[in-house]
Amino acid sequence: MYSDLKEYIVLLIKLIKENYWLSCAALLLVCLLSYNFKSSPLPEKPSPLVKTAQVIKEDRVNQLHLIGTVVAPESVAVKSRLDSQIVKIYIQNGQTLKKGDKLIQLDDRVLKAQLAQAQANLESNKAEIIRSEKKYHRDTELAKRGVAAKETLDQSTQAYRAAKSAFEATQAQISNLETQIDYADIRSPIDGVAGNILITEGNLVKANDTNAIVVINRTNPINVDIPLPQRYFETVQSQSQSIPISIQASDTGSAKKTKGVILNNAVDTTARTLSLRAEFDNESRALWPGMFVDVIVDLKTYKDVLVVPLKAIMHTQNNEQVFIVSQDQVAHLKPVSILFTTKTEAIVEADLKSGDQVIVDGGFNVKPETKISLVKDSAQ
Repeated sequence: MYSDLKEYIVLLIKLIKENYWLSCAALLLVCLLSYNFKSSPLPEKPSPLVKTAQVIKEDRVNQLHLIGTVVAPESVAVKSRLDSQIVKIYIQNGQTLKKGDKLIQLDDRVLKAQLAQAQANLESNKAEIIRSEKKYHRDTELAKRGVAAKETLDQSTQAYRAAKSAFEATQAQISNLETQIDYADIRSPIDGVAGNILITEGNLVKANDTNAIVVINRTNPINVDIPLPQRYFETVQSQSQSIPISIQASDTGSAKKTKGVILNNAVDTTARTLSLRAEFDNESRALWPGMFVDVIVDLKTYKDVLVVPLKAIMHTQNNEQVFIVSQDQVAHLKPVSILFTTKTEAIVEADLKSGDQVIVDGGFNVKPETKISLVKDSAQ
């Protein structure tokens, strides 16, 4: 309308310059157009269309959703403690084991022969002790009477002591050989599951070799290591022994509750995270060392708190706000303080009450204290 009026005025000015008589008619026409323009009201801007949702007041649990790693609480790399040859392997790959189960037999024939020789030497040592002891007592008695020389008594004393020392040395040798023979009989030190057997029968092994013969992992109970952001340290420290933690293996879909939680004694300086280790029953073997699992940590339970849809929150430089809609369909801006959020909800502290309607869609077109038009949300 403004552009049309402007064109009329420019045209009239040209006509006025060319003809005086037309000026009067032009003036009259401008007055009429001006009157009609002023008298016609501008169309009202329609109220913005918005969707709303209801504020509720319920109990909510502040939960953290994290990724944990399943680890074996005990893991033993079985190695030989002797230089020998593998004679027999009694287990299979992946076999379930009990503590004390026989795993591997090494060749111990040389050790048993040495043990038999040492035991024979022990009998000889016993006989020598008896002989030297009798001579020692006899020479002692003769020395008291002055019949035996002092040198003879000294020799008898030394021979008796040497016989006892030889006896004790042979006993120690026998004990050492028996221990080595036990080393040849390799047994499981823990309850667990055997991994792949890395060396087969007939191979030579060395004492404390770099490569293990087999690795045994304990799988029940089992641990889950959970990295937790450092900002939650105070919350976790105050209830680390009782903090509720549940896990869900993505593949199996089975949920488990923790038996106990241990907070590591240091923060990871690289990632700035705490390390929680939770223990779980694993009778069904749903968890396996090395597996990644979804972890839910219940940090704190809030009683009777205000819950609004996350879409209702508007973030500004100073605070967070929501639009509430009064019964006369006027939008009012309210500041809120967020306690925590979930994927779809925000738990807040604010001057709100249960049942209030907050704008969840279309709020960017709304100005405070203005009328709005409601659209029913089919999702509600």
